[in-house]
Amino acid sequence: MALTYLEQIGLIADETMVARVRQGMIATALAVMASTPKQAEPEAVRVERHRRRTRYAVEVLRTPDNAASAFIKAMVTLNGATAAPTDAAILAGVGLLWDAFSEVTLEA
Repeated sequence: MALTYLEQIGLIADETMVARVRQGMIATALAVMASTPKQAEPEAVRVERHRRRTRYAVEVLRTPDNAASAFIKAMVTLNGATAAPTDAAILAGVGLLWDAFSEVTLEA
C-alpha cells in the first residue's frame, strides 16, 4: 500500500531518512562518474544521456544536502515506498529517479 501524504510528509521531515537518501545519492553519483555510456544506444544519444547523468552526479557530489532535500520528495511518492526502507530499497529508489533528476528523457 502506498504511503499516505501525511506519512510522506513525515519522512520528508525525518533528518535521518534524508541523510540515508543523501548517502544513497552519493554512492550512485560515484557509480555514475565511473560508468560509461550504454553501447546499445546511438552514439549521439548515449553521449548526451551520459553527459546529463554525470553532470547531475557532479551536482550531487558538490551539494549533497541540497540534492537530497529535493530528491526525497520524489522518493516517498514511489510505488512501493515504505516508512522504514532498507538501504537497498533506498539505493533502488535513487536508481529509479536518477534519470528524471538528470533531465534524461527516453525516446520511443
